[in-house]
Order: sequence, then C-alpha cells, then structure tokens
Amino acid sequence: MMGLMTRKNQAGVTLLEVVVAIFVITVGLISALALIISSITGARTSKYQLAAGNLARQAIEVVRVQRDSNWLEIESGSLDPGLWDQNLSGNGMIYTGIINFQDDPALADYMKWTIFYDSTYNFTDNPVQLKTYFVDHGSWRVYNQYTQANPPGLTESGFRLAMSTKPICILNGVESMVENGFSCETTVPAKTKIGIQIKATVKWIESGIERSYEQEEKIYNWK
Repeated sequence: MMGLMTRKNQAGVTLLEVVVAIFVITVGLISALALIISSITGARTSKYQLAAGNLARQAIEVVRVQRDSNWLEIESGSLDPGLWDQNLSGNGMIYTGIINFQDDPALADYMKWTIFYDSTYNFTDNPVQLKTYFVDHGSWRVYNQYTQANPPGLTESGFRLAMSTKPICILNGVESMVENGFSCETTVPAKTKIGIQIKATVKWIESGIERSYEQEEKIYNWK
C-alpha cells in the first residue's frame, strides 16, 4: 500500500515538473521572440532615420552650394553683390520649395541642382511634388523631386521632403526672421537681410505611423 502511494506522488511531482518546464521554456521563447522583433524594428527605424537625415542634409547643402555659386559670380563681376541670395526664395516672399537634380545629359543644365519654390510645397497642402524618387545610375543613386506629379519610370522612395529658406533680418544689431508673405525690406520698420534659415523636413510612413525628421541650419552673407 505504501509503495503504491509513493509511486502516485512521484507521478504527480513529475507532471508538475513538466508543467513548470513547459512554462519556463514558453516564457523564454516569448522573450527571445520579443527581442528579435524589437531588434528588427529598431534596425528598420534606424535605416529610415539615416535615409531621412541624408535627404534633409542634401537639401541644406543644395541651398549652401547655390549661395556659394552666387558668391563666385559676384567675385567674377557677373552678379550684383546685392543678389547673394539669388534663387534662394521664390518671388522674394515664397520660401517653401523642393529640389531637383538634372540628370539628363542632353540638357544644358546637366548635373545641376535647382530649387523650385511654390507656396503649396508644404505639408499643410501636402502636394504629390513633395514625394522623393530614386534613380539608379550604375554605381550611384540620386534621390530627386519633380515639379510634375508622379513622373513615369521612377521609383518612389517612400519619403516626402519639404524645405524652406526664410530670411534672417537685422535691425539695430538684433536678428529676427520673417514668415511667408514678408521680406526684411517690407517689415515696418524696414530691416536688412543678412542670412537665411534653412529648414528641411522629411516625412514617411512606418508601420502605419507617420514619422518625421527635421534639420535646420543658418547661413549668412559672409564666408
């Protein structure tokens, strides 16, 4: 009788051990799976943020290169010194734009970046022109924007880019900025434009959620 009870107790303990072991293994597998998913998500997020950062930096550098090109023309005598900010705002009072790289070797402005300005090139209106596309040229890839909607033969990158070049003004040694629809000269009292605030914003959809990345920089009318 005693031997029968001992065998039953051993069987019960063995079953409990199995249940505990299964629980421990399950918890371990769930934790490992959660860690793997978290790592994959983190890697994907880092990849998106890196690409967004590069797009924003590209826009800022295009503005800087345009400013430097204006300086070179001024030094050569082909441009009036007062036009150091040429092509860095739409009609002088429209500051939002997109950037386009001319990659058609048949055209005269081949390999040139151009900034196109329009008051609707912003995330409030959110036009399709904010979309960026990539074009592979063998060993190099160009991320580009176009004034026409959905240009054929190109691959959407999934990113949208909007940039602004708002003027930095000065009056009595105090710097300030003006918003769309105004310029330094049209403020009351009138101010002097001494620089440009460049802001590039990149947006994309990740796991059904809109993400955003922004870079900002100031450049001035001096080297």
